[in-house]
Amino acid sequence: MRFVMMVPLRRCGSNAVRLRLDLHPHVFAPYPLHIHDFVPLLPMYGDLTIDENFLRLIIDVVGFLHTSPVRWSSFSPDPLQLYEFLCKDKTKKRSLPRIVYEIYRQGALERGGETRVIVDKSQDSVIEWREWIEAVPDILFLDVIRDPRAQISSMNRCVLHDFHTRLNLDTWLQRRGIIEDIRSTHPEKILTIRYEDFVLQPESFFRTVCDFIGIPFFHSIMEVTASGEARRMSRASPLWENNDSIPLEFPLKKYLCSLSCTEVSMIEEAAARPMHIYNYKTMETEESRDNDNDNEDIHAISQNRRAEFLGWLRQHFPGDYWMRSCRQRYLEGLHHHNASITPMITSAAKNPIQNP
Repeated sequence: MRFVMMVPLRRCGSNAVRLRLDLHPHVFAPYPLHIHDFVPLLPMYGDLTIDENFLRLIIDVVGFLHTSPVRWSSFSPDPLQLYEFLCKDKTKKRSLPRIVYEIYRQGALERGGETRVIVDKSQDSVIEWREWIEAVPDILFLDVIRDPRAQISSMNRCVLHDFHTRLNLDTWLQRRGIIEDIRSTHPEKILTIRYEDFVLQPESFFRTVCDFIGIPFFHSIMEVTASGEARRMSRASPLWENNDSIPLEFPLKKYLCSLSCTEVSMIEEAAARPMHIYNYKTMETEESRDNDNDNEDIHAISQNRRAEFLGWLRQHFPGDYWMRSCRQRYLEGLHHHNASITPMITSAAKNPIQNP
């Protein structure tokens, strides 16, 4: 199955795009695993050519799948079967992307139908794009770009990012740099398409996407109200509240109410090149980023705002708050547990597991 990764950064309308693609009979686009959150733990598993280390990693990744705030129906992969399947081909390098790809592939097979394309909306995985190309050579990257002023404004109010414009601007620029790295080496693997075109010209948007990933366009994917997942998500979290409805044009300029002129000028100055390339018009303002206080502790400000937001989230969306907390506690528990384990490192221990 063809594997398509949506990149490079959340709060670009990617969930709305994913939910519609998931309505396509040839596409499996479940709620993303967001495996990048797991990457910092990888060194604790040691040499993955050693069976015990690789099996531990597979078991823990399957456990991570089950901490998702949105379940993949009743699908639950068997870690031992995954291990056995992934060990069959001795020519392929054992890696986290191979485990994740196989989980998605089995999920697609479990759903049935005529699935030909898997879409993974784990945008942060773009950071490991080289490892993904090595593991899945025919991978494609769907780059959904959004006006940086609007996207950063949304990021500023999202627990998935920082709560300060300057920090989120740095992240936005860094991710655009990664996209250009991919494009410079594998131009045939990447399509950049604007979120604003999804809002203003949705049929043209999805025809372009379908053509890129090699499937026919069907008008039925535009009917997001047919998605039970979209309805459930829209009630579960403030991050997804509009995912079950037709996107409206007026929120495209919503950042004018949440960003100061100084913040807008700072973004436009730093992101001038990509804004020009993708036809985002700048505002005419006399404000300068020099008015910004460069001496303020922006990390402390962001942390304080995060604490305030989490308090609000716990009060108004307790299910969302506790599911995200559960996911974080799972990763912390793995960190503490793995810190007490010495990975198998001797050549004698290369194949300690028999008939998994």
